[in-house]
Amino acid sequence: MSSSDWYFAHEGLRAGPVSSADLKQLAGAGTLRPEDLVWREGMNEWIAASKVRGLFDAEGAVRPSATPPAPAAIPTGVAVTLPVGAPPLPAAPTAGPAATVARASPAAAPPAFEPSAAVYERSREKSSRHLLDLLLDAARAGCTPAFVAATTVLFTACGHYGLYLAMLLSAALGGILAVMGRSVGAALAGLGFLAVLVVLQYVAGRFLRLIQRLNRATPAPMALSALPDCFALLCAATGLIALLALSLLAAEMGRLSLVLPGVAAFIVCLFMAVVALNPATLWITVTTEAAANEEALGNLAFLLKVLMRAAPVAFGVGVAWGVARLVLAYILLMTWGSPMKALESLLGDEMRLAAIAAEPAGSTEQQMRVLAAGPAAGLTAAELAGVTGQQMRVVATGLSALQAGGILVAAAALPIVAYTLFLLAHLGLEVLRGLALLPDRLDQLDEPKDQR
Repeated sequence: MSSSDWYFAHEGLRAGPVSSADLKQLAGAGTLRPEDLVWREGMNEWIAASKVRGLFDAEGAVRPSATPPAPAAIPTGVAVTLPVGAPPLPAAPTAGPAATVARASPAAAPPAFEPSAAVYERSREKSSRHLLDLLLDAARAGCTPAFVAATTVLFTACGHYGLYLAMLLSAALGGILAVMGRSVGAALAGLGFLAVLVVLQYVAGRFLRLIQRLNRATPAPMALSALPDCFALLCAATGLIALLALSLLAAEMGRLSLVLPGVAAFIVCLFMAVVALNPATLWITVTTEAAANEEALGNLAFLLKVLMRAAPVAFGVGVAWGVARLVLAYILLMTWGSPMKALESLLGDEMRLAAIAAEPAGSTEQQMRVLAAGPAAGLTAAELAGVTGQQMRVVATGLSALQAGGILVAAAALPIVAYTLFLLAHLGLEVLRGLALLPDRLDQLDEPKDQR
């Protein structure tokens, strides 16, 4: 008996052996029910068909692009001889909540199923496996599709409510700087930035919903699970390296604010790794029955969909980063001239400008520090010469708020950018798919009509 052959019990009758693809088609047609028992060589006992990973999907159908073989007929009244060592068939499946299988709703992503023995072989591997395989299995068990969906909702809400908070903080800061600097320009800048955030917040909400719809509307096949697993490891490693590198750089330069982009990169990379471990959330069907061109296009589609799926999380993380920088601008405004080293580490150049303002006008020490901090803050020594402490306070706070504004605008525009880029890239994939099928179409045109 082949290691991929399955036996199953249907309405009290044993049937088999059938291949993995036949078993999947029987399940999709409703002939094999979730409560029916299945067994294959190497298993200690018969198990419910619902426990076979990926056998029953949300739609109960085989991937349309695949052409599965005809299912094996179920014998009626014919005894099936099981291999030596096969366990006895239980009298009936155990009743109770454990035997009840909940069908997924149509809106839920179908679990990935390989119409071959690959997924079963991977689920049966118990020894001689790489340590990273065990790590991936543990991560996959804890980070389920439900976890992915909940994380997406959480960071989307964080982005939306964070933009509301940013609107309030930016409008108030613009008014304060206008009063302190006796300039209408700061107030107008604050109102203009408020209008930009209002528009971007609305656009982001609309396009985040479109991203979810586009994800469901573009199912794709891909070969095996090597690419998702390796991509997950690379994303997790990249996020960890970014966090450590920026943390060490922040400690070396005395700029603790550099930790914020490190944390943002770590969260986004970690989420991409979790998504890669759950290809069902991308509406990706894993199959080994694919030609080389189909495999290449499927792998490209997987990478594009992972990036698009991470857009809501990147949106929320970016908004949180921008709001944090905006709060630091308020801290700078309220603690101007404070000798606290912690604030200087957090705000860097802005706090150095605060220390410059406290120096006696025209002193050598002040001139040297102006030359050191001015270019880093975007100002020249000539621009800082003769500036009062109040004016310098406004300039430094405005500089910090401007940096926060750039981060907020980039994060709020991310959903529409991700949606547009995915559409363009997917259009390119369709063109490549059409070119790959062109030789077969030409061959069909060359055939005589009576042979078509």
